[in-house]
Amino acid sequence: RESISALEAARGPYHPGLAQPLLAAAALAREMRFDEAAIELYSWALQNLRINRGLATPEQLPVVEALLELHREAGDSEAVNNREAYIYRLAGRGQRPWSEDRLRAALRYLAWWQEWLLLKGEWYDGRELWDLHRAGEALAESVCAAEAWAQEWCGPMTLRALGTLYLIDYQIEPIDDFGDPRRLRRRPDWDQDMFDQRLYDLAASAYAAGVRLLQTALERVPDDPDLKLALADWRWFQGRQSSAREDYRALQAEMPARFVEPEPLPTLPVFRRDPRLARDSDRVILRVKVTARGQAREVEFTGPETVEEGVRIRARRALRDTRFRPRLNANGEPEDAEVTLSLLALR
Repeated sequence: RESISALEAARGPYHPGLAQPLLAAAALAREMRFDEAAIELYSWALQNLRINRGLATPEQLPVVEALLELHREAGDSEAVNNREAYIYRLAGRGQRPWSEDRLRAALRYLAWWQEWLLLKGEWYDGRELWDLHRAGEALAESVCAAEAWAQEWCGPMTLRALGTLYLIDYQIEPIDDFGDPRRLRRRPDWDQDMFDQRLYDLAASAYAAGVRLLQTALERVPDDPDLKLALADWRWFQGRQSSAREDYRALQAEMPARFVEPEPLPTLPVFRRDPRLARDSDRVILRVKVTARGQAREVEFTGPETVEEGVRIRARRALRDTRFRPRLNANGEPEDAEVTLSLLALR
């Protein structure tokens, strides 16, 4: 710090010669676990690089990645969100002209955006959730329509867009006025935010929106096994079990391992949660009986004994609300099965 201060005093706070000493000091601070100092030094170095090398240079990326990891270790989700958004802007926000790096960065940011809204839970912002849906859907449609990019990127982009529909299903509570938990009724709420109303309407038609998204992608990449499985899972998840069973039977011959044990949905796409950004987390092991209809019954806690009762109750409740892809027998028919799950319960 003293040598950097001397260099700053001699050459000025924005001199290009400061960047490398700042980065070296930041790396040393990180190695010695002085995380706050490391964040300060990396941030100073990033500002120096932006001023002297330009606002969108790739040299910034390793610095931002180092800051991201430090923010995750500190459990600072707001800072992580800001840095992830910055990387997304550097990579062109998913806009043309596309490249492998640009599309990879867009896919990464959509995945983070979903994690960010899961972190917010019931405090999600309606406009932000709607913007995520529109951004993911538009990018999936554009990539799938581009012959040069569809083969590699249509599937992953479509699955990520589908993930937002799962997230909307999770966040938007249905109104059960008709005895049907999947049927939604529009509320005449004049004080309701415009984006909340759009999300409510989308939740009411989510099944059709997901099927349309997946079928469009399958027209471009008809042999993509992940897309075919995702379509069957989406039908099953949304209660269209008759059509889902037909899909499952056809897929069992192609991918028998996916039907040996029940699996909680969704499996495609994968939602990742960083336990460092949760308030707390506990590893729990649960034995579950999954019915032929994909419902969890007889959820039994099997360990470890040190886990508090409140965590056990939350884990059981979460599993009872989870829809599973069922196990199939040799004839392709769903059947009851027991499965043991090792899960990280986050709060």
